[in-house]
Amino acid sequence: MDREMRDIYEDLYTAECEDIREVHISGRAKAVDGRFGIAHAIVVKTKLARDKADDVDWAEKESLDFNEIWETMLLNVRWRRELTGEE
Repeated sequence: MDREMRDIYEDLYTAECEDIREVHISGRAKAVDGRFGIAHAIVVKTKLARDKADDVDWAEKESLDFNEIWETMLLNVRWRRELTGEE
């Protein structure tokens, strides 16, 4: 999912559309909801502002950690626990 988000940001910020100031991308997936069972929900949401995007060397994107570039606004609790090693 990170690669897809990165590529979307690249496409938007390298297009010749200077009006874009900030982009938010949400990833949806099936998630367990205590009230409804399995439902589609936003499981990750990131944003990247123009000033940060302008500093990205898009030719070197494969070697960059975009988790340090974009801001993660929402991350599924279970995923966050797995990534940080929390119980």
